[in-house]
Amino acid sequence: MGLFFSAAAAIFSQFDQFIPESFYESTVGYILDLSLWFLVLFFFLIAIIAWVGSTVVTMLQYGQFEIKLINKEMIIKRGMLEKKQLTLRPERITSVRYTCNPLQQMLGFWRIYIDSAGGGSEKESFSTVLLPLGSKTMAEEIIHHIRPDLQMEPGLARVPKRAARRYIFRASWMGWLLAVAAAIWVPYGSVLFVLPLLLTWLGWTQYRASGLAENHNKLVLQNRLISKQHAVLPKTAIQSYTKQYHYLQKRNQLCSITVDILSSSGGREFSLRDLDNDKGKDLLQWFSEPAEQKEVPAD
Repeated sequence: MGLFFSAAAAIFSQFDQFIPESFYESTVGYILDLSLWFLVLFFFLIAIIAWVGSTVVTMLQYGQFEIKLINKEMIIKRGMLEKKQLTLRPERITSVRYTCNPLQQMLGFWRIYIDSAGGGSEKESFSTVLLPLGSKTMAEEIIHHIRPDLQMEPGLARVPKRAARRYIFRASWMGWLLAVAAAIWVPYGSVLFVLPLLLTWLGWTQYRASGLAENHNKLVLQNRLISKQHAVLPKTAIQSYTKQYHYLQKRNQLCSITVDILSSSGGREFSLRDLDNDKGKDLLQWFSEPAEQKEVPAD
């Protein structure tokens, strides 16, 4: 929907120079004279139209999506009006990212992105969609046939409970300041307290979603901004590991980590905030140990 609104704004910006200023004044005056409920209904209808429009665009972009494995090469085809095709070798995959926004999570849907690196054509060196939208079972089945070692990891070690207040504070402190200021100086400004309450809930969900796991051959990092991201990284693709902390984290025995993966398109960075400091040290030792080198067959 954001892309749809951006496109509409770009088109409108090309025509506003031909619209007289009196039109803007009369339109603004008319809107201000309307009732509150009419305005709410109007913007709701605009949102519905944008949603329908963006849905149609998405269907045209990802319609007839197809993945084939031929001679250990993965061929991805998509598009209803404009056909696109991409060829990748599974062993060049440097990350698999399973993502879902809150609505998709409630419905049990996931989207899969992959990053690839080096050794092939220019088109093989960027992030691409492996599954536009599908169930968790479908996502796991696709990865099982392509890279079975990079499937979703169910047993994550969550960040410690003492990190919860930090996640909540980061997400909501600005909202609380705005709500208090609005309640003091703006008529009916107390209604704005809905915003920090929502942001507090968002911070709690970010805390609940954050976690990690590792074994001899891969590292799994899961976090959330708005959408949840479950990133599975082969150990052999990791270029660097960074552990850092500031004064407040040190007091609570917490740290943050950053991992960079190998990619000829410039690389990609993954991070996790406020995990246990001892766990950060263990990961540093884990990164220093060589990964097990083995060929991963594609079914």
